[in-house]
Amino acid sequence: MSHLRVLFVIVVLSSLTSNGQSDEFTYVDAEGKEQTVNARLAGTGQGFLALEQDDGRWRLVSEESVSKRVPGDDPTPLTAEAMAERLAETFTPELLKVRIEDPCVVGVVLTAPLPKESAERMEKFLDKAMSLMQSVDRVFTTFMDDMQIPVAPPEFPLVMLIFETNEDFNEYTNLTTGGRGLSANAISGFYSGLSNWLAIRLDECDSFAVPLHEAIHQQVYNRGVMQRLAPIPKWFGEGIATGFENDGAKINVDPTRINRLYGGNARRKFSVTFADVIQSDDPFHGDVLAGDAYTLAWCLHWLLVTTKPAEYTAFVQQMGTIPPLSPTSQDRRLSDFQSTFGISPGDLENIIGQQLATESRKQRVRLEPRKPAVGKLVTQDQMGVLELGLVRKGNVTQGTGKLKNLSPFRTLTFVVQVRHENWGISWLAEDVAPGRRVDLERRMMPPSASGGYSVQIRSFVPGSVEEQKIRESRLPGSAPAYLSSPVGP
Repeated sequence: MSHLRVLFVIVVLSSLTSNGQSDEFTYVDAEGKEQTVNARLAGTGQGFLALEQDDGRWRLVSEESVSKRVPGDDPTPLTAEAMAERLAETFTPELLKVRIEDPCVVGVVLTAPLPKESAERMEKFLDKAMSLMQSVDRVFTTFMDDMQIPVAPPEFPLVMLIFETNEDFNEYTNLTTGGRGLSANAISGFYSGLSNWLAIRLDECDSFAVPLHEAIHQQVYNRGVMQRLAPIPKWFGEGIATGFENDGAKINVDPTRINRLYGGNARRKFSVTFADVIQSDDPFHGDVLAGDAYTLAWCLHWLLVTTKPAEYTAFVQQMGTIPPLSPTSQDRRLSDFQSTFGISPGDLENIIGQQLATESRKQRVRLEPRKPAVGKLVTQDQMGVLELGLVRKGNVTQGTGKLKNLSPFRTLTFVVQVRHENWGISWLAEDVAPGRRVDLERRMMPPSASGGYSVQIRSFVPGSVEEQKIRESRLPGSAPAYLSSPVGP
């Protein structure tokens, strides 16, 4: 990993062998080496032990590999300040910026040291990120109170890690998930039940919509609503998180209100059914089906909260009793759903359609799927978002548009490439200030009768070796790159 320490794995192991007075487990790891672990036994099942560290992270150990256990007291949870120190041990300190507001800890993992002129912007960004965490805490506990579901204070600090580069995020994701579930490239952010931390791409923090979704997962498992690593149906977990999705800078929705995006998409045809997502978690794990599954999960959760509140509350409290690592009982999910809520899964499409039509009029929400802009390509990648306008004149297509630097604190240089088969063009936008847009000059586009262009955006830190190579080269298949001019924030 280019900017993450190899110590990430080493620190996990060393922290498990700290001098706390918790249970002491001796086991043989996957490499055949004997390990001694001080931790709390958080759960057992399916042949594994879940061992909880003082920072809230869990380690799964095979029951067969454990040769000795010496009872002791539970480990004392780290304070927020101590958690920040743990992060500094895990990541390269000079590339880590941390903000602490107990019980929340926000860490930004950088790709390179920040110049002095970026210090104030970084502080403002940390303010915004911390404000999100505090707002999530407020709206989540308010919703649970309204539903008469008790919540508890977080036992461990709530950590959100924000990665400046896609490369660092992808490698951290693969380390944390073991490559299971959606591919790293298909994930914008995630909450891990093992690490108990949020991990987010920086370019998803322009609106904070993704961090908001993932922070709801963290609240569910840190306020005693559900137990980590319990087999909670994905339709519920993703349904409650999508119910809060909004501009993270100002959270003014909850699962009782119609979400324009999901409510609008509910009217189109899907590749999966309500019965599919109730019975199995598989649709949420594939890159292709996941989008449909999330929309159906929102529909299910919204319907139950608004039309079956008593049954919903009882259902949530029952799921909260399911222990970690319990066997998954997907075979019974359909029948359990029907007996709990009195709704046949086969009737859900009509019921939800009618309810959405009624409530959208009351809430004055237009249920129309967002249509793509005609003659425009919108691409977000590597801290840049491109709005490329396409103008066709006879047999010639010309392209122009605007490129925005999504970084809230760092000036970046961007290379934009548009290709069709073996023909391509490119733009170079140098030293684009944080949050600024630049004009891309009008260029003749590659010939494509269908408009099937592929767009790639690459960003570079000014002064880096990578940027210098770009400045000294001509891009393949293009004329020399041109400097773009700022047009405003």
